[in-house]
Amino acid sequence: MGHTNKRTLDDVLAWVNERRHALALGAPLKKLPKGERGMCSYCPIAIALNTAVVPTGYYLPDANRGVLVKFPDFVAEFIADFDRGRYPELVSSVYSIALAEIGL
Repeated sequence: MGHTNKRTLDDVLAWVNERRHALALGAPLKKLPKGERGMCSYCPIAIALNTAVVPTGYYLPDANRGVLVKFPDFVAEFIADFDRGRYPELVSSVYSIALAEIGL
């Protein structure tokens, strides 16, 4: 069953759109993109920001690639919950869906 905390998703989407605006990444997103569980480069946040992420933050794109920006706690919690399979509606691959079905 999917995660029911819509406020968390709304808060994460609002944060993503603030970052997208600050980084000049184009129009705001209407929803978070689908991603891969347990794969930092393909999580919804990495896809939305078009950059590399780690569990605690994201790297600034382009010339500032080496600069790590720490996530707010609620975004880090979202990523951990996504990797645990608590947002199946945001999972894009058969591999990730199979992991969720066996409880990983």
